[in-house]
Amino acid sequence: MVQKELAQRLTAKIGTKDYSRLTVMTSLYFDIKICFLISPNVFLPKPKVQSAFIEIIKKENSSHHNINLKSFDQVVRMAFNQRRKMLRNSLSSLNIDIKNCGIDFTERPEQLSVEDFIEISNNIIS
Repeated sequence: MVQKELAQRLTAKIGTKDYSRLTVMTSLYFDIKICFLISPNVFLPKPKVQSAFIEIIKKENSSHHNINLKSFDQVVRMAFNQRRKMLRNSLSSLNIDIKNCGIDFTERPEQLSVEDFIEISNNIIS
């Protein structure tokens, strides 16, 4: 059980305002869904926030085991630290092989899937 706002961020869809670094990082290894909302009226004392009961299931997808987690974390962090900027600006300090990447760097971070962030992190030239 978590606050409703956190549940919404964990389960946010691509392109929404709630889609964030938290969404991307947790989606790498877990499928999360909101089961039901809990009213503040069922608690004593009554909190000022709504709660949500969420289900977290570990993904069995082995394709994510071949990524460099340090690079992935760095790309996601840098992209969402400047979420209103295009990727070409927010990730400009990284040495990314843009030609092999296949990602449109005029997009903003909330428009990318987890797989897109993996693609970018796998194309960093060290």
